Amino acid sequence: MAEFFASRDFAVNSSTLVKGLRISEADDDFSSGAGPEVRGVLLDLLLAMAGRKQVLPRLEGSGVEELDRRIAAQART
Repeated sequence: MAEFFASRDFAVNSSTLVKGLRISEADDDFSSGAGPEVRGVLLDLLLAMAGRKQVLPRLEGSGVEELDRRIAAQART
């Protein structure tokens, strides 16, 4: 499921949000993309890719700050 959201903009701009970031599931072997890592459990990753800032504190990695910036920018548009 995370691969689906990481690879395309479906109901939300999930692919756009994570472009240039590496999304890694902490509870599985899944990872997608290249760049600064955003790591967490599947549900938190999916919620973050849907633009939910509330889960960002539960995510780890050098890409979380960039994902936060992108979600904030998307909310302003």
